[in-house]
Amino acid sequence: WGFYGKNPFPMNIMSLFMSMDKMLGPDFERGLTLLKERVEAKAAKMANLEIKKMKYPSTAYAAIRSEIKMNDIKSFFESSYAAINMAMEGSGATMAGAPVGLFFKWDEENGVADVAAGIPTRKRVETDEVQIFNLPEASALYIDFYGPFEETELAHWALMKYCEKSGIAIRGPVVEQYLTDPASEPDPDKWLTRVIYIL
Repeated sequence: WGFYGKNPFPMNIMSLFMSMDKMLGPDFERGLTLLKERVEAKAAKMANLEIKKMKYPSTAYAAIRSEIKMNDIKSFFESSYAAINMAMEGSGATMAGAPVGLFFKWDEENGVADVAAGIPTRKRVETDEVQIFNLPEASALYIDFYGPFEETELAHWALMKYCEKSGIAIRGPVVEQYLTDPASEPDPDKWLTRVIYIL
């Protein structure tokens, strides 16, 4: 944080006799302390994440894919899952596993992401909006992450760091499996998200 402004005469003369460090120093130091605590807590949580190997099974998803602004991701998933469920009911299809987020592109510089909301199914489901997306069997790395959806970035950082250090290529898309239903578990710290990197 910081300050910007113009100090016209005669206030600019008075500022020569004021100690900004004395006035703002304690707040600035408190801010740095809180920032340090937050960063260290995240680093500790990331260090405790266990990276495991798996064989990702061949899976067909009834999915809606779109390039959206990152700020709209939550509303996109909510509306997409509702539309997919409706399409599946209309086709007589049932869920064959946990819902997922499929991440094809994550462009932080421009604030956009190419993502799909998907629900695994064994029956073909297609509408103008819902399409079938097939992920073939593949080797993968994953982390089982407990916590709010906004904190899954810690699992992504851990997996990306591991892949970079090990020289492992990520084929994509990146998969997030939402294994806990927030409607049945109100405590976000108990939500389990499996973050999967397809190799």
